[in-house]
Amino acid sequence: MTKIINPRRFIISTILVILILGIVVYKLYNIGSTYFGQGNSLYQKTSTIAVEQNKDIENNLVTISYKDMVVTYYNNSLRAYSKEGEEKWSLGQKIAKPGLNSSEEWIYLFDYEAGFVNAINQGGEITWTIDIGQPIEAFVSSNTNISMVIQGEKGKNILLFDKEGKKISTIQIKSGTIMDMAITYDGELVAVSLLSTENNVIENNIILYSKEGKLLGGNKYDDIIGNMFFSKDNRILSVGVENIIAFHKENGLLWKNKTLDSINKLAWNGERFLSINYVNNKNSILDMKPKSYISIIDIDGKELTQVSINDITIDMDFLGDKVVAAGERTLYFVNNNAEKVQEKKINKDIREVQFISESQLIVITEDSIEIFSIE
Repeated sequence: MTKIINPRRFIISTILVILILGIVVYKLYNIGSTYFGQGNSLYQKTSTIAVEQNKDIENNLVTISYKDMVVTYYNNSLRAYSKEGEEKWSLGQKIAKPGLNSSEEWIYLFDYEAGFVNAINQGGEITWTIDIGQPIEAFVSSNTNISMVIQGEKGKNILLFDKEGKKISTIQIKSGTIMDMAITYDGELVAVSLLSTENNVIENNIILYSKEGKLLGGNKYDDIIGNMFFSKDNRILSVGVENIIAFHKENGLLWKNKTLDSINKLAWNGERFLSINYVNNKNSILDMKPKSYISIIDIDGKELTQVSINDITIDMDFLGDKVVAAGERTLYFVNNNAEKVQEKKINKDIREVQFISESQLIVITEDSIEIFSIE
């Protein structure tokens, strides 16, 4: 007996099968292209800078973005690349423990171990050099001045220099541990977070100095303040283990908020916004993975957004109103008004992320620096 197929039913079934196959293929394409660093037209890789480190030279890759350039030190050489990935110049310099920083005018290449600083202009020329002659423990720059922490005869010394490399002052810290240091945008004020322990009581002082080294005042907290940021109107945002605090030299304490969870990473946009990656380690029996989320607050203490991410943040950067956080192989994008996070898979282990501009960022891996555009 011959089975007669209903033509109408056959056509409908065929269309449904084609539609289902089309959806499956589309989903698989998106998953595959996202995983291999393609797809997602909002974030596209535009160029790659290959990094072939000499295994016989013991120095790590150090990279910063500077004026639409990527500046990196490895294999005893400082190199500058355009945002298209083309090398613009290189400067040979043997450094035991390299560090990079910058101001509006200079790139600072320094050696933590040997204790010298080179100020390099945009064309790759050394303009001036400071030789401290002993190890640098911390280095901070503003638009105009730089400061360094070194070991003094009694305690620590903070050395301040202007943008021409001329010494301005020395601030002596005779006791306590320097947790962090910040300079105002104009270089006029220096804030120091100083931790001390007396009779098993932890005490943290935020001390303000003029650039000439004059003590201006400070505040005392029963918290550990590990990070400080100056806004452009000279308000100080201090981030501790238990509290986030803002104060002003003349107006005193402005506000004080409790931290929401354990802080993993921070990123300051240089003006008035702070991105905080919190981790909640209180796991349930069903889910042993720590909960991670990003909170963005402003200089007035108001939370602008809070979004969850299913990853532990390795690095984070903030520019304008955009935040990028890096997991092991995933980029997470958030802005000040975001209700959810946008993700971008990368096919390499990520070490660092940095914005070049609000429309471009660099992703640093073990063997390359990848440049992405952001729409």
